[in-house]
Amino acid sequence: MSVIKDAISHWQEIGLDGDAPYFNSGVMVIDLARWRAEEIGERVLRRCQIDRHRLLIRNRWNQHDQYGFNVVLQNQWKALPSRWNHYSERKSDRPAIIHFLGDMKPGATLARPEFTQLFFEYVDATPWAGWRPNLLTAISASSLD
Repeated sequence: MSVIKDAISHWQEIGLDGDAPYFNSGVMVIDLARWRAEEIGERVLRRCQIDRHRLLIRNRWNQHDQYGFNVVLQNQWKALPSRWNHYSERKSDRPAIIHFLGDMKPGATLARPEFTQLFFEYVDATPWAGWRPNLLTAISASSLD
């Protein structure tokens, strides 16, 4: 599991515990009553705005909202079992949700072929049947994750 100091370079400046776990916000289950009562969404966006010049991990990956969630909700969250946010480059027999993050978009070299195939089977069951990404565009857009 990643820790805060691996992703947030100025963790000491803003009073974070560098060894606290860092979470991926790709899949979340939210207590909406608490979310609204504590204005978590607004606080996360405000933190991202304040630190907008520091949203990159290792000057490469943009954290977007994930940065704000990790700052605002440090030590106030629980991890879901990995099958509910399974990364597309990892082998698994029973993922519940496959997360095509970063450079691992469907069809990309790093994504497992069986997950790409499954993704397109589901696409083909929608009004977008037959759609396939332009991999060069999809991979360059991965910095938006």
